[in-house]
Amino acid sequence: MDKIKRIIDVNLNRFNEGMRVIEELFRFYFDDPQMTNISKTFKHDFTSFLKKRFKITQLYISRDIAMDVGKTISTEEEIIRIGVEDIFYANAGRVKEAIRTVEEYLKLYDKELSKKIEKLRYQFYDIEKKMAEFFNKKSKIFYSKKIYPVFSPNAYDKKFKDVIDILKNYKIAVLQLRMKEVDTNEFYKAAKHIRKELPDTVLIINDRIDIAISIGANGIHIGQNDLPYKKVKELVDNSMLVGVSARNEKELIKYFEVGVDYIGLGPIYKTKTKKDAGKEIGENLAIQLAEKYSSYFIVGIGGINRYRAKKLLNSGINMIAGVSDIFNGNIEENLKNYIDDFGKEGVLL
Repeated sequence: MDKIKRIIDVNLNRFNEGMRVIEELFRFYFDDPQMTNISKTFKHDFTSFLKKRFKITQLYISRDIAMDVGKTISTEEEIIRIGVEDIFYANAGRVKEAIRTVEEYLKLYDKELSKKIEKLRYQFYDIEKKMAEFFNKKSKIFYSKKIYPVFSPNAYDKKFKDVIDILKNYKIAVLQLRMKEVDTNEFYKAAKHIRKELPDTVLIINDRIDIAISIGANGIHIGQNDLPYKKVKELVDNSMLVGVSARNEKELIKYFEVGVDYIGLGPIYKTKTKKDAGKEIGENLAIQLAEKYSSYFIVGIGGINRYRAKKLLNSGINMIAGVSDIFNGNIEENLKNYIDDFGKEGVLL
């Protein structure tokens, strides 16, 4: 039976390692005392059950690391992690596997204890559900807002940091970072700075999937000439919102049919903000498309000020991307105007 104890010891270690990763997410990433306590208690219950049945010394003696035929075997999926959500689900999988394995092999020793472990396995499903709700909050924030600020700085400098301080003071709910004319390292530093200073903001990165993944962004926005949507979705799975630019009805249908999270429709009006934006589609067509495809989540973009925003939002467009009307001139005054017009459902957390 020493080999059975070896299996139990391995899975107890696997359980503790996985639960530690999950507990740290609740404690340091989400700052949630209740879920931190729940995960600590759950971890303690599982380990204490086993310690009552087995002396830890017995389990330690059963180890044979030198003869472990699986210690050098790993898959690519075990190495790659895309954001904290991916880290959670990978470790939740380890925890469930460990509990189930211990539950089965305990039947050789103690059927009653095996039943208690089975109950703990079902308790963990509830912890897993609660964690999924934590991650889903970001999506809920995004879809509940009317204004989508798109920040397009030319450099990661003091001016950039001053703008982020303003956005932080106003507790901006959603923000896209678009930096077309800077090198990768500068873009990365800028995105990392925003992620640190605005941890509760839904941060969308324009175009650069590598940067979005590396700094733990909440979403990625791609255009027609960027990395194909299917490849982006393959890379991020469900860990990020994925938005795609569409300039006409054909493109709008194409991307919603494959399951994008939102469409950036435009440019609706003539704009100088984006050099490659193309010819404006016009207000009337944008409204017609929003009415026709009312089940889609459409973000209007291109030449929109807050007066135009009111009309578009009242006509079926779900959200408005604000670029120059927010970030040109006095940003604080611009934000105050948007807050006066749209209230908390506009730009604030």
